[in-house]
Amino acid sequence: MVKALVRAGGAGSELHGLMKEIPALDYHGNKIEGGQAHQVRAKTGTLNFVSTLAGYVTTRGGGRPLAFAIFTGDLERRAKIAARIANDHRVRGGDGHGGRVGCSTSSSPGGRSFMTSELTY
Repeated sequence: MVKALVRAGGAGSELHGLMKEIPALDYHGNKIEGGQAHQVRAKTGTLNFVSTLAGYVTTRGGGRPLAFAIFTGDLERRAKIAARIANDHRVRGGDGHGGRVGCSTSSSPGGRSFMTSELTY
């Protein structure tokens, strides 16, 4: 996602207009005014128990532009959905269009688990 944001061209890209400015807040939830804060423009997204926040941040001081992406997900709930879809597909004997359902779980070198599912027609 970050590579795609960088390729899109940063603050001057067409994506910039789709993103919302997110103000910097202090520990009490008050907006930080003036040059004391960085500037963030980002877009949220959700899909089947996965939430994202991706966009651009301009650092304070030098104003260096950076791209970022944060993904969070409920892997257990996503796995249940994929399993239910696979089971429904198996019970119905497919849809007659050659559909396939796949679900797999893997671990990264850091020990984090990732679940992927695929429904192809």
